Amino acid sequence: MAIVFRVIGTGPVTVWVATGTSSTIAFSTNASSFSTYQLGDTTDTNLTSIAYGKDTSSGETMWMLGTGNSYVSSGSNPVDGAANWSGLDRRINQSQHRALQYGDNGDGVWVMATRAKVTRNVSGSWGSAQVLNMGRAKGVANNGSGVWALATNVYNQGRPAIWKSLDDGATWASAWEWPTNYGINYANNKEYRIAYKSDQWVAVFPEAGIFTGSIGPGAKDNASFGRVYTSSQNMSYIAAGAANTWMAIDKARNVYVSTDDAATWSTATALPGSDAPTSLAYYGGDWMVTTDGTENNIIKSSNNGSSWAAIASTGVAMNSIAANIILP
Repeated sequence: MAIVFRVIGTGPVTVWVATGTSSTIAFSTNASSFSTYQLGDTTDTNLTSIAYGKDTSSGETMWMLGTGNSYVSSGSNPVDGAANWSGLDRRINQSQHRALQYGDNGDGVWVMATRAKVTRNVSGSWGSAQVLNMGRAKGVANNGSGVWALATNVYNQGRPAIWKSLDDGATWASAWEWPTNYGINYANNKEYRIAYKSDQWVAVFPEAGIFTGSIGPGAKDNASFGRVYTSSQNMSYIAAGAANTWMAIDKARNVYVSTDDAATWSTATALPGSDAPTSLAYYGGDWMVTTDGTENNIIKSSNNGSSWAAIASTGVAMNSIAANIILP
C-alpha cells in the first residue's frame, strides 16, 4: 500500500475512494493517481457503492460501502487500508444493490436501497428493511433537509418512476411516474440515477433521457417532473458540479453537460476507451468516472468534459466512486 504524507496546517486532504470487484478499494489523495487494496472480509467481493458521511451515533465523519448482495462496511479513513473497515453486515436480503447515501439533517441518516427494499441507519444502527410497491431502486439522493428520492421504475414495468420520503427515509410514497413503458427487462440490465443541488432534482433514465422537477408533500403528481433532454441512449448517471453545472453520461460513453442548472444540455467529449462507465462523481473541479474495464478504468476531467484522461488501472472492474464531501 502506498505511504501517504499529511502536511500539518494545509487543511483537510481531499480523498477519493472507488470500489470494485474482487473486494477492491482504490483511493487517491491527489486526484491524479490511485492506490488499491482488497477489503479484508471477503464474504461478498463485489463492492458496488461507496459514500461519505457521518457516524449517526457519534457524529464523526466516516465512509460506508455496500456490496452487490447488500452487505455494508464502514471505515473512518480508507487511506489506512483494509484494517480500517468493519466486517461485512447484510442489511437487505436482496441482490443487485446500487443505492447508498448519507443525509446530514439533524443527527444524520444513511439510506440504503436494493430492488424494492429500503433501510436506514439512525442513532448508530440499521432498521428493518421496508418493502415498497415499486420496481428496482438504482439511485438515491437527498436535499440535506430530510427529503429523499429514489430513482426506480414502476413495478413489473419499464416505466421510469421516482419515490419520495419527506421524513428522512422513515416512510416512502410514489412521487412520479412516466407514461412510456420501455420494456419488461428495463430494470434488469439498466442503470438510472437521481441527484439534488440547490433546489433542483435531476434524474436520468435509459431510453428516455434527462428529467428535472420538484418533490413536495401531497399525492403522486405525474406533472412534478418533466423531460428536458430526450435520448434513446442508455442514459445512466448524473452528478452536480460547481455553480449551475451538471453532467450526465450514458453506457456508450457519451457525455452531456448543462451550464444553466439542467435547463438545457449539450454533448461534450466522449469518454475514451471502449469500456462501459459505472459511476460518476464531482468534487473540487474534478469529474471522476469509473468503468467496468480492468485497465484505464478511472477517468478524470478537470474542464467539464472538454477532455478526459485515464488516471488509474486497478486490474479489476470498478463500480462506484465518491469524494470526502457530504452530498448534496
